[in-house]
Formats: sequence, C-alpha cells, structure tokens
Amino acid sequence: MIAIAPMGGAYIFTTSISFLLMLMTIAATKDHGSSYLGGYKRLYLPVWFTGSSGKTVAWTANRDAPVNGRGSRLAFRRDGGLDLLDYNGAVIWSTNTTATRASRAELLDSGNLVIVDPDGQQLWRSFDSPTDTLLPSQPMTRNIRLVSASSRGLFYSGLYTLFFDNDNQLIKLMYNGPEVFFFLFLVEFSFLLVISGASV
Repeated sequence: MIAIAPMGGAYIFTTSISFLLMLMTIAATKDHGSSYLGGYKRLYLPVWFTGSSGKTVAWTANRDAPVNGRGSRLAFRRDGGLDLLDYNGAVIWSTNTTATRASRAELLDSGNLVIVDPDGQQLWRSFDSPTDTLLPSQPMTRNIRLVSASSRGLFYSGLYTLFFDNDNQLIKLMYNGPEVFFFLFLVEFSFLLVISGASV
C-alpha cells in the first residue's frame, strides 16, 4: 500500500507541474461553520491547476465528505483500489478498482487522475466523474453531471447542475430542483438558446 498522509507533506505533481494532487483544508465559512472536524482540520482531496493566480480547483474526490485531519490518508492498495481513508480507517471515497489489474495511479498533464494496468490501459479516470469544471480534452457526455460549488473557494456542492437529457441532444441547467430555467439545444453543431421557467 502506498499512502499520502496529510501531515507528511506529500504531493503528486504532473510532469509539467501544471496540476497538483494533495490533501488540504479550507478556511471556515459562515455557511459551513468551522473548518475543524472533531478538533482537527477538515481535509479534501482536490486536483489544483497551479498555473492560475487563484489556484483553481479542477476536481475534488470528496467535495461533500471532508475527512478528519488526524490520521486520514490516501492509499493505493495492492488489490488495485485508490481509497481516501478517514482517521478510523473508514473508506470515504474510492475508485472502486479493486480486483482489477491496476498497477499504479497517475496524475496526467491534462489534469486527469487515472488508474492504469501494467499495459497502460486506463481502468478509472477522474475525467469521467467531474465536479464543477471541465478541462481541455475532457468530454461532456450524457453520463456526466457538473454541479456548481456552493460558493467561490468552497468545495461543497451548490445549487446548479449541468447535464445532458436522456436523448443526449439537450443540455439542461437546473437550479435546486426539477424546474429547468435554461435549455441549450444542439442542432447540427449550432447552438440555440431558449429561456423558459423561473429566472435566477
């Protein structure tokens, strides 16, 4: 098992040093209270884009489930799973790649965190489960949903969701429930914007 512990100062950089994977915390906020959990820092596992002045978060593994700063760790197991473990060993987030031929985890220059087998075939990738950001070369498919952050600089899920409908022809932007206020049609590679429903 290879582990990245929050207090150990371990980081994973891409070869171009454009992206960084690390366990980190955020400050306390009015909406989400203390940045501490049981007396220790709340920790998240994000991929940062280091080339921006605002240190843009490109992806977060556990955006709605921070772990306790004492003893939490990211572990790549011998059975092929990449798990984020809380202080008590509970699995908070996982790639669910156990019992596969997974041999390593890599953070690519594209910002894509991947699990690969000995032949280099990708078994899992963060590009297939984005949070609120799409990066260049990252596809937007019918199986993907982008959910806004609750506020700038925070990881918690917000009120807006962007996704394809079941026919894979209409992109919908929803606000805090089933009412759609914005439609974006894809018609022969042209975009037609239709506004309906409630305004925001």
